[in-house]
Amino acid sequence: MCSSDLLKAGERALEGTTFTETRQQDQAKWVTGSLAERRKAIEENPGKEAEALLKIRSVQFPSLGAALAGGTNNANAAERLAAARAERDAKLAKLNGTAAPDIKATRTLGGFQGIPSLQGKVVLLDFFAHWCGPCIASLPSVRELYDELKPKGLEVVGVTRFYGYYKNESRTSRDMAPDKEFDLMKDFTREQKMNWPVVFTEKQAFEDYQVTGIPHVVLLDRAGKIRKVKVGLDRKSTRLNSSHR
Repeated sequence: MCSSDLLKAGERALEGTTFTETRQQDQAKWVTGSLAERRKAIEENPGKEAEALLKIRSVQFPSLGAALAGGTNNANAAERLAAARAERDAKLAKLNGTAAPDIKATRTLGGFQGIPSLQGKVVLLDFFAHWCGPCIASLPSVRELYDELKPKGLEVVGVTRFYGYYKNESRTSRDMAPDKEFDLMKDFTREQKMNWPVVFTEKQAFEDYQVTGIPHVVLLDRAGKIRKVKVGLDRKSTRLNSSHR
């Protein structure tokens, strides 16, 4: 079994496990996202898997069996996971209050003229991918929030990039032409009822906003400054307070 298959098996094992404690649920989601990130790096860099993985921050994962069994090993694993998560959140927190970097679009669905053009609006940037299950699962919440608060000045912008495949088509070769993937993404946005602009951009935008896992949500205030960054999305976490409105 190759490394990608092993990581995929780990994802399936966690998805099929029921945790009753909130802390355990959060940890399982974090580990699942990290496994998916590493699997994606391997799949996208055939022949250079090791180099790709070196670019991802190293995190010591516990044995899945030990984590599920509980006990001292699980407690130690929980501490390591909590520390890694705190480190990630601390880095993201440093973005708060800074001017939002512009996003250079290679293609767009819907109107998008750049981040500066959105000043005066509260903006929710949703970094996502068509292959990302949690991203798709979060879209109804994004749509609900957008429909409710658009009249009050909220704008949502989906941010993605070309991956060289769509669903099972060209998944192995990753050589799908951007024009074709763009056309297929039109269907995706219709199917998901995404009634906000979607921007296709380069990796630089993901680096500027320190995207290491998706969905990655960034909230901008009316002055174009970053006010909140969160990996993952739920309605409570994106509730806009009076200072942002």
